[in-house]
Amino acid sequence: MTYTLRPHQARAQNELMQWFYQNPTGDPIVDACVGSGKSVLIADFCKTVLTNWPSQRIIMIVASRELVRQNYERLLSIWPEAPVGVHSAGLRRKDIFESIIFASIGSVGKKAMKLGVFDLALIDECHNINPKEVGLYRQFIGDMRKLNPMFRVIGYTGTPYRGNGVWLHKGETALFSGIATRISMREMLDNGYLAPLVLGKTETFIDASGVSLQSGDYNIKQLAKAADRAEITRAAVSEIIAMGTAQNRKSWAVYCVDAKHTQHVYEEFVSRGIKAGMLTDKTPAGERDKILDDIKHKRIQAVVNCMILTVGWDHPELDLIALMRTTKSPVLYVQICGRGMRTHPSKDDCLWMDFTNTTAMMGPVDQVTGRDPVKPKGAAGAPFKVCPTCEEENPAGVRYCVKCDFEFPENFPVINPTASDAEILSPAAPVEKKRQVTKIMYYPHQKRNGDANEISLRVEYICGMQVIKEWVPIQSPSMYARAKAEVWWNVRSDLPIPKTVEEALGIIQTTPFREPHSIALTKNGKYDQVASYEF
Repeated sequence: MTYTLRPHQARAQNELMQWFYQNPTGDPIVDACVGSGKSVLIADFCKTVLTNWPSQRIIMIVASRELVRQNYERLLSIWPEAPVGVHSAGLRRKDIFESIIFASIGSVGKKAMKLGVFDLALIDECHNINPKEVGLYRQFIGDMRKLNPMFRVIGYTGTPYRGNGVWLHKGETALFSGIATRISMREMLDNGYLAPLVLGKTETFIDASGVSLQSGDYNIKQLAKAADRAEITRAAVSEIIAMGTAQNRKSWAVYCVDAKHTQHVYEEFVSRGIKAGMLTDKTPAGERDKILDDIKHKRIQAVVNCMILTVGWDHPELDLIALMRTTKSPVLYVQICGRGMRTHPSKDDCLWMDFTNTTAMMGPVDQVTGRDPVKPKGAAGAPFKVCPTCEEENPAGVRYCVKCDFEFPENFPVINPTASDAEILSPAAPVEKKRQVTKIMYYPHQKRNGDANEISLRVEYICGMQVIKEWVPIQSPSMYARAKAEVWWNVRSDLPIPKTVEEALGIIQTTPFREPHSIALTKNGKYDQVASYEF
């Protein structure tokens, strides 16, 4: 099977390789948001490494058998002859000799010494790794480094921060060294690879103002007591049904606090004639699989859950999310939002109904980011304002930031612990001008008075009466410029990028070379420049 990386995937792969060239030690993170194709990135990386360095051994580790199976099947779809095995008790396979092993952490965490020497570990959902030097992931990595001091780790995640928002690569015991590449949610939205969330304004509000914090998020028992009230459940379910029906939403996911809360919300839906399923950590695996199959095949309309439908659940037709539990965890917030953002022909967007103050606290989901470690936050529930300089949460009435002495201007926005109509996404990027390409010309180009060896490939896109020029730095001595050129080349040709412009022109003229049928333009000063391509 032949496959072509999307432009954002090709860029990410090149930036990851560039990171390794520039960092002979250390462990990078690939920050790839929902829908960016992490399984494709992982599969392509495995193929690239083993093709160029056949003696390398790679172990790819995830948390569950479902993710082992998904990633394993993706690799074989891209590279059917891959030398790959599976080590997962849940899948009843314990391969150990292949060059690539896809494994669940529960099956290999304590078995590093029995698996043999590996050179690389690829860890999906790497935000699950303990920030301290404990846990199965850290034990496996530590043991593997005893066997191979040069052992490296690449972490893949769409949320490169911990539940408290601190970057995964920050802190004295952090495993990772930095973020090598990023595929952002905003980039994916602007290029049509994600479906946007649209706000469904709610009236019912679950007040968590009296709930204390525990390990950076709300105390679950106290939060359940605040949320699991019959009058709130009836009102919220009424709003979900009314808005979901009015907007013809076909597939709903509702997020609750704990098992009892989930049960009560589920029963309310059923009593109103809505076909629904319920998932908690007590749901047997077989029953869980049946409920997920039921919503996939439209036998039920709603699935009510607590902490189940987050990582690893892909249901592109999901077009309504109702949040009936608040959280201070940016990881959980982004994961829940992401469930509704996969594209599908049956939907244009996903309705977001927040019955808490989560959206107001967290802000637009595509703008959520990590932070450096700071002192613990104060009690939950009181109005506060966030310092734009150091991101400290301050009591609403203070004039100066308690951490950095920033002076808040008059009428500085205060976040209140009440339901709001806060936007779930930031404004879209400015609309780009699209042009149909009728012809493309390629020339060698040397700057006046420039280095005789630094020749670039000049590309001229003929768009009716307009000619748009682009320069591809194939011969640049700059590693960064060369990496940009590789991204451009890999989208268009299956051959390795040549070393010279002369070689490039020969390949373009004599071998299959993919060309865009249209380009999008943005202004760079007085001139138009190419922003993106459609092939």
